[in-house]
Amino acid sequence: MKKILLALITLFTFLFWDVVVRIRHLFNRRNIEPWIDLLFHRICNLLFSFTSALVNVHIHFEQNKEINLPKTFLIIANHQSIQDIPLLIWSFPKHDLRFSAKDSLFRGIPTVSLMLRLGGHGRIDRKGNISETMKTLTRVAEKSRNGYCPVIFPEGTRSKDGNLGVFHHGAVRKMLSTNSIPVISVAIEGGWRVGDVKGLLNNMSDFDFHVKVLHVYDAPASKNDVQKIIEDSQKRIAGQLEIWREEDRLNPKTKKGCHIRPN
Repeated sequence: MKKILLALITLFTFLFWDVVVRIRHLFNRRNIEPWIDLLFHRICNLLFSFTSALVNVHIHFEQNKEINLPKTFLIIANHQSIQDIPLLIWSFPKHDLRFSAKDSLFRGIPTVSLMLRLGGHGRIDRKGNISETMKTLTRVAEKSRNGYCPVIFPEGTRSKDGNLGVFHHGAVRKMLSTNSIPVISVAIEGGWRVGDVKGLLNNMSDFDFHVKVLHVYDAPASKNDVQKIIEDSQKRIAGQLEIWREEDRLNPKTKKGCHIRPN
């Protein structure tokens, strides 16, 4: 019953704001992007609050005190589910993120598809040619000159079983060659339990999402620096996933009251 209620709340939220966004865009196209960012944060906050209350799914955000985030950065993260985008938006409330996502997310999903298109996120056609993909990555990377923070999932696709895939270097290199900015590695855990929309309906209950900022790298000065960052990020993320899974094995029950907003 609670899953059905959550699904209805989510559907109503998306349908309602889809209409509002379209009306806003019709009368104020010039200033739509900052408003879209604010709305994205608010919707993520709202839906994760209902998720916590109704189906006992909580987010644990971690960031060591010695880590100071720069104003603008590129996020390198592992990829487990369609939830990774809202998870990262929720985890970085003081930053506006820009994603390069598959083409299917840009159509057919009320509010979400519209906000991705109007917000200037990168639309990647996996069946398209490499040249068009590189142009999209360049456009997203150039937005970092205006304070936006690009996000890259170097695995290229989500891991259906949670195991970390191979990190591909091409997209990260392209973005950092366009604008060399600091890089942070972020580990995500929990999303593989739900995966896609069907998984959300069937499995969205009684587990934890984990998001942790692992390291901040200085803006790379060379291709060799970029390669080292990618390789080190993969090792750090793999190590963190092992830690979380060992903790889950020893203490499998979800800890209530851990839906904590990052500082």
